[in-house]
Amino acid sequence: DKARRCIIPANGFFEWMRPEDGTNKQPYFISSRSDEILNFAGLWHKCGNLVTFAILTKEASGKIANIHHRMPVMIPQCNTQEWFSAQSDKAVDIINCANADNLELYPVNTDVGNVRNDSADLLQRITA
Repeated sequence: DKARRCIIPANGFFEWMRPEDGTNKQPYFISSRSDEILNFAGLWHKCGNLVTFAILTKEASGKIANIHHRMPVMIPQCNTQEWFSAQSDKAVDIINCANADNLELYPVNTDVGNVRNDSADLLQRITA
């Protein structure tokens, strides 16, 4: 239902990779290589006074596929208006064309896994 589509803007996101040797998972920060805002495709729902949303995901591609099997659907800025108005078949095309080509990723400290931690230091690159 196109009336329930939304865009969730973000500077980046975290994803965790479990090494094949079974050692501890490593978090990565993923963002736009050109520092653009990422536009996650989403769906929203309202129940009484509560408004919720879900970020759509798809099979990972590009560099993300090396660390995780899924990724958020990221709508290029030039397609955001079309995301809101497209009929279902065209919306599926937009989702299928979304890719991870313009992303950079790097390992960060495992402190990102604790919700009590809230600091810009969490975005600092570490040597994996």
